[in-house]
Amino acid sequence: MQRLLSLSFAVALALLPLVTQAAVTDNHQCYVEPGFDYLANDIGNTTSVDADGCCSKCEATNGCRAYSWTTQDGGTCWLKSGRGTIVVNSAVKSASLQPTSTAGCLLDEGIDYVGNDIGNVRSLKPYGCCSACLYFPGCRAFTFTTFNGGTCWLKSAKGPTIVNPAARSAQPYLEEPTCGLEFGVDYVGNDIGSASASKAGDCCSVCENWNGCRAFSWTNQNGGTCWLKNRKDATVLKAGVTSAQVKANPASPSCSLELGVDYVGNDIGSAKSTDAGKGNMVMNSEATSAQVYSEEPTCGFEHAVEYIGNDVGSARASDPSACCSLCEAFGGCRAFSWTSHEGGTCWFKNRKDEVSWEVSATSGQVLANPVAPSCALEIEVEYLGNDIGSAPSVTAYGCCSICMATEGCSAFSWSNDDGGTCWLKSSKGDSRAGSNFSSAVV
Repeated sequence: MQRLLSLSFAVALALLPLVTQAAVTDNHQCYVEPGFDYLANDIGNTTSVDADGCCSKCEATNGCRAYSWTTQDGGTCWLKSGRGTIVVNSAVKSASLQPTSTAGCLLDEGIDYVGNDIGNVRSLKPYGCCSACLYFPGCRAFTFTTFNGGTCWLKSAKGPTIVNPAARSAQPYLEEPTCGLEFGVDYVGNDIGSASASKAGDCCSVCENWNGCRAFSWTNQNGGTCWLKNRKDATVLKAGVTSAQVKANPASPSCSLELGVDYVGNDIGSAKSTDAGKGNMVMNSEATSAQVYSEEPTCGFEHAVEYIGNDVGSARASDPSACCSLCEAFGGCRAFSWTSHEGGTCWFKNRKDEVSWEVSATSGQVLANPVAPSCALEIEVEYLGNDIGSAPSVTAYGCCSICMATEGCSAFSWSNDDGGTCWLKSSKGDSRAGSNFSSAVV
């Protein structure tokens, strides 16, 4: 534990040069995030030689709640009705207009947000973490504990939660949706109905009057259609689509783990799991599984964290922020770890699984892990023929990333021969029972 804490302090110290002072007006403050672009929701633009100067101009503009600043035309503030979708862009600086009070930072009492740490700062009270998170580029959530007299553990995302009476957590200044249109953005899934509308703006009132509707995506299908949704989750960039959130997402099931607590009685069944999370997968035709309200990755950095295994390639980059776009453009890449190797290297991964503390590494997840049946094991099953090679692995799950990194590999069988061997295959083909085998399609 002491090693992890000392690493956290080292990371915080290393990140201090990235932190910018807040621009402050009479009634608001704007904590500028270098390297982040707030997409869409534009309501106008004006000139400013720096990003701080946009704060007062946003305050003076009716309906402005956020902005992005670029060097275009000597400096331009792109004024927005809300933050909307956030993407990494090293050429942009962005901020949201926040009241100087701490109202709006609603604490989850006795809840600890697990993982996604990007730094920490001292604070005597949990409300001090609200502004500290806004002060820290990339911070989207925090957990406060009394460690060392009071510490804000700053995080790139809320992530999983556990019950911890000594912790208090929050996502600072969650915006109340204002139906700000996001052009070229599609909200994925969660459809509950559709309605005709000649233009995207008309979907706002349609959604407000539709029972259960909280967001929508609009396309020009059939002269214009509002695709109504019960919440906003994953988003994708898609030309011709306009989306907006009309109401805040409903509170998702917390599934906050109570460590060391047993709920007695009321059992209705059981199932094996190596941990309390998703864990590994096996094939079962009678089962249906899911991760409830999984967060869509935003390439938020995890400093001093290395993602273990699942390598599919690498590329040179002097700064970890460049790995986000490089991973997006690299076939099969969904996450990366960056190290200073050879002046800076992005190590591309086909998924994020195990992590370890490594002070010289920076990691991020760009796309969600692939859904099942990717590497869902068929226990005591051998795939016959179609072999293209073999590789050692002490576990069957290790064959998954090995196969993904091998050109032409689409499936494998693992046996305990020679301490564990992956038999890599071009396709599944026929299969037979084999007590020493586990197999999967990748």
